[in-house]
Amino acid sequence: MNEGNDKLKDLFKELKIEEPSIGFTSRLIHKVDTIIEAKDKKRKALNKILIGICILGGLTGIFGLTWFLFGYYGIEVNTPQISWPVIEVDMPTLKFPSFIVMLAIVVLLLLSVDLFIRKRHYSKKQKV
Repeated sequence: MNEGNDKLKDLFKELKIEEPSIGFTSRLIHKVDTIIEAKDKKRKALNKILIGICILGGLTGIFGLTWFLFGYYGIEVNTPQISWPVIEVDMPTLKFPSFIVMLAIVVLLLLSVDLFIRKRHYSKKQKV
């Protein structure tokens, strides 16, 4: 048994491991970098599209919710005429529950905090 192990050890010692050439290594690294760069560009483009969709969805939700609440609660907007020296402007008189005002303020606050957190997270992700 020991003779078999000794023969194997001798055979392994005789084997010469050839290292790849420097040109092969540099081409391989360049190819890997190119693939990674392409994937990063695609991921960044998708992230920009998703961020745009999220912003549009949020704005649509805010205005849609406001429109729905105005219609649901039957809120009427009275527009008395105010005359200025040259320009005529219609100023709306809004009469609706304070709950809607509080809801709108909270939604705007949450959206601004969400935008701030996303920007910080994205910038930290780019630094790493």
